[in-house]
Order: sequence, then structure tokens, then C-alpha cells
Amino acid sequence: MSKTLTYQVGDLYTTQKSKVTGTIKEIVEAEGTRALLLLDVNGQDRYTTWVF
Repeated sequence: MSKTLTYQVGDLYTTQKSKVTGTIKEIVEAEGTRALLLLDVNGQDRYTTWVF
């Protein structure tokens, strides 16, 4: 990734809008200041975006 990110695979992340917490499984840089996160939330995959 082109920027230094605060989060890493394996970290817990809480979504900003819905306040759902899950373990980061994958981080994909989407556009300039955004990344797509794949979270494991109680065994279910959930995608969210993160603005850094």
C-alpha cells in the first residue's frame, strides 16, 4: 500500500456507522485515502470502507 496504515490484518475494527466490531481479514486500498476492509464478525464476512 502506498500509505502507512494504522490497522493490520488480525486487528479488531469497529465500523463507524453501525458500530459492528470484527477482526480484519484483508485490507485492500481502494482509492487515495480509502481502503476496503474484510472483517470476520462472529464467523460471517462483512466488508466496510475505512477512510485514512
